[in-house]
Amino acid sequence: MEAKTVYNVLLLIARSVSPDSAEAPPNPKIVLLRRYPTDWQIHVDDSKSGLGFELVSSIPADEVGIRGPSMDYIGYRVKEFMEQRFGGE
Repeated sequence: MEAKTVYNVLLLIARSVSPDSAEAPPNPKIVLLRRYPTDWQIHVDDSKSGLGFELVSSIPADEVGIRGPSMDYIGYRVKEFMEQRFGGE
């Protein structure tokens, strides 16, 4: 008998690499989620928008395997989202 993971959830919080200031964006909450057989999804809640968790990226499971995307991939997508939301360097 073969078993498959049908629901994956990873909860994360991002931190800014720049010094804290009143103008710095918040430390966003991140959820990496997969509901078999759909793609891996990255959702971010920046807490300032009041919109709750927003889908910022998805990647097909067959491209990243059972463990999901790398932390580098997740970090890149979250950084991209935050730069679009709050402006980048």
